[in-house]
Amino acid sequence: MSPPLGLQAVGEALAARAAEEEGNAMKALENRTLDSKREMDIMAALDELQTLNKRQARVDTEAALAALHRSAAVDDDDQARRLKSRSARVRLRGFLYPKNL
Repeated sequence: MSPPLGLQAVGEALAARAAEEEGNAMKALENRTLDSKREMDIMAALDELQTLNKRQARVDTEAALAALHRSAAVDDDDQARRLKSRSARVRLRGFLYPKNL
């Protein structure tokens, strides 16, 4: 039975890389540098995921819903205040600049 295509492709890529690096110290150093950078990026992403998971684990559903309701109430109050202010400006404008009919 032949190996899965993914493993076969990886093996071919590694063989090509080894052949490319053979006798070329600079290319070997570049590849090691790229490998190290890739590993650091992976470790940073894993650390970020772990931090996010810890933060999400501390979230209390009831507290989150309560905060959401408080935010909605504040938004409603702000919207009502803006409407009152706009209504007052429209009435004042009508008083200051009456239309002659």
